[in-house]
Amino acid sequence: MTKKAKTAVFFLACAIFLAAAPSVVFYTQGYRVNFAKKQIVQTGGLSVKAWPHQAQVYINGKEKKKTDVFFGQTFIGNLLPETYSVRVSKEGYSDWQKELDIKEKRVTTAQNIILFPQDFHFRQFAAQIKNGWLSPDGKKIAVWKSEAGKQIIGVIDLATGISQDFDTANLIGRNISPQDLIWSNDGKRFLLGGASDGVTSWGMADLTRRDNPEIRLNFLSKSALDVNFHPAAAEKLFVSVKSGKTYNIFEADLNAKTAAKSPLLQNVAAFGALGGSLFWLDANGYLIQGDLSGNPRNTLNQNPLQLNQDVGHILFLLNPQKLFLLEDKTLFYLNPASRNFEKISASADEFSFSPDGRKAAYVNNTELWIIYLETQEDQPREKIGERVFLTRLSKKISQLTWVNSFYLAFLSDGELKIAETDSRDGVNMLDMIAPLSSAPSGQNSEKLFFSLGDKKLYILKDESLYSSGKQLTN
Repeated sequence: MTKKAKTAVFFLACAIFLAAAPSVVFYTQGYRVNFAKKQIVQTGGLSVKAWPHQAQVYINGKEKKKTDVFFGQTFIGNLLPETYSVRVSKEGYSDWQKELDIKEKRVTTAQNIILFPQDFHFRQFAAQIKNGWLSPDGKKIAVWKSEAGKQIIGVIDLATGISQDFDTANLIGRNISPQDLIWSNDGKRFLLGGASDGVTSWGMADLTRRDNPEIRLNFLSKSALDVNFHPAAAEKLFVSVKSGKTYNIFEADLNAKTAAKSPLLQNVAAFGALGGSLFWLDANGYLIQGDLSGNPRNTLNQNPLQLNQDVGHILFLLNPQKLFLLEDKTLFYLNPASRNFEKISASADEFSFSPDGRKAAYVNNTELWIIYLETQEDQPREKIGERVFLTRLSKKISQLTWVNSFYLAFLSDGELKIAETDSRDGVNMLDMIAPLSSAPSGQNSEKLFFSLGDKKLYILKDESLYSSGKQLTN
């Protein structure tokens, strides 16, 4: 090749390089040509995390990637900024699907996806069960059953199926049906209450004691409507006794087997104990935080709530910044910024905090809502106090329970349903006819539990307790 030809080739290569270099740079920086809009745009990405792992991720009907085997994550980049149909699938499981927006230079995330089995394989776990109460740690369930003419509270270990039985006659007396069962926070004790002819009876069972685990609390007032464990002293209880339209709160000592004659608190509309504090709503509509001796420390609401003293009041406590009050069916949220109660529902049937405490869910007859108790930076981004409508059904929603902090299970018209809390492009909802025959007219004998211990759903129906055969979450 002549020197002139070599020079020509060199300059030609330089020209090609100079012409191609901007395109290469633009490409490496995420720029693409959007031929539909005839524009040069920067791309975005999609990050997906799902359980079970190794699920297929489809974009606009085309399989793109699988989530990894270790963390269940994957990333799909170089997506033009537009709306995509995203589907996550795994054989034997129900699909998750949404329309998600991809934006320039940003990553859209879907990080809390659970693919639920198409068949939960419900099986009968226990029979002749009249009622049940799940322990706070989700590892045990206390059930009311009849055996050999006796009324029994059986505490079943959900991992082994072994039951520790307690005779209700030794707790609340013979021929008295259990009405309330209250677990201690550590799940090692429970209080049992019952009533007959307007007279209440209470007892306590200690699962850690081999000898005399059943303790009759016959030293409590015969009109004690509610009894609660002391949050700091294992030997003490708080007892609520009706006084006109309000309550008086007394302290009881298990060791001395006595109840105080003078009330700790008087004229209380609602009461709760949490950590090192007592919380009570007084008859004037002020919510008070005090020490465990009943000495007031803080008034939590700036303006008094106008109380309807003809109905019941229930406090829902997570911490002083996360407080709700249910007045009959009217649900109030104590806004920590304004320090005032805000009515968020006039017909709330059920309420529950999420396991992580960052949001709460409530039911308005046929509607399901959530309220964010902390600002959520993860997608979908929500502000503290934001209320989000999830779904409306044709039939009443009942037995609301959290599966994890991003999914809710509930019953409606004989069907088990599971709904996510990610409201972008609507809510993915699983419908399943579980072992639920139609309840007799006017009755609702169904009860739903989710165990955070073994990650299974339990349904109590027609005196049979059923469990899902598979672990439902990670």
